[in-house]
Amino acid sequence: FLDPAPFAGLGQTRRLPAATTDADGAAALPIPAELLNRASVLCRIAAEGFEADGGRATSAEVSFLTSPHTRMLYAPTGSLTNLGFIPQGSRAELEFIAVDPHLSRIPLSDLTFDVALRRYASSLVSDSAGNFRYDETPLDVPFSSSVLNVGPDGLRLPLNTAEAGEFLLTVRDRNGTLLASVPYAVAGEKLLAPGTELASGKMRLRLDKDSYAAGDTISLALSLPYDGTGLITLEREDVAAFSWFTAKAGDTVQRIAIPQDFEGRGYVNVSFGRASDSRALYMEPHTYAAAPFSANIVRRDLALKLEAPDAVQPGSSLRVNLRSAEAGKAVLFAVD
Repeated sequence: FLDPAPFAGLGQTRRLPAATTDADGAAALPIPAELLNRASVLCRIAAEGFEADGGRATSAEVSFLTSPHTRMLYAPTGSLTNLGFIPQGSRAELEFIAVDPHLSRIPLSDLTFDVALRRYASSLVSDSAGNFRYDETPLDVPFSSSVLNVGPDGLRLPLNTAEAGEFLLTVRDRNGTLLASVPYAVAGEKLLAPGTELASGKMRLRLDKDSYAAGDTISLALSLPYDGTGLITLEREDVAAFSWFTAKAGDTVQRIAIPQDFEGRGYVNVSFGRASDSRALYMEPHTYAAAPFSANIVRRDLALKLEAPDAVQPGSSLRVNLRSAEAGKAVLFAVD
């Protein structure tokens, strides 16, 4: 979900007036209207009740979401398991579902679906402490636009994967209210068009997934600021594998194989140097990026499953069930 009216500010605590239960044990607690009508918020009510005669107490908590909007647009990824790495030329689609405050599906008509090609430039920004630093700022270039309807059963929207790059899909209603924002990336080969160079100078790295088996091949989607030569390494305590490559400015996909004896978590590190004949002389001549991954950890996973009751009476024993795929040792502890 994208919240069209997110709450801006710090959390607030309000003390509600006391209330007395009726013959059925129900009581009404008024919620301040100014907290509910301006933005979407998560409310948590903690109540403590006392018996009228004996004074014994009990407590309970309940949480709920509230929003001033009467409809929301939901975009589950469906069959897409990695929106950051969609292979170029593959079949990919997003599903959109419109719901009302009761989470029932509803139709929405005349929605504008805009797709923008996302590029990055270096900008001078200031942080919360007032210090200045250079950071990457996204620049969105219009790519495509269409007006569609979301029916009661939802809408399946095919994605254009013919061109590699990073994209941003936004959905707005007829009043221009932003209902959804879905970034995604198409991994493939695409040269940087002349005249579109941006003074970012940073390489962007995305992996096709974050977990692999031993011997698998990792596919890396790279966005390169200039022509040059790069070195890919798989690292943990030391370098487990490496591969050299040469590429031109733009988007490219490189691959490196995981050694058969590699187990556990590691890092893919890419170091890229600018070519001597490159015209991008105003950029830093070296850039690098790293991403974590795991390989073959299923052999070390005990697949622990813990079952415990939701409630237990004071003074009674708490019975729990612990299951493991293999024999081993586990630490079982409880906290209040």
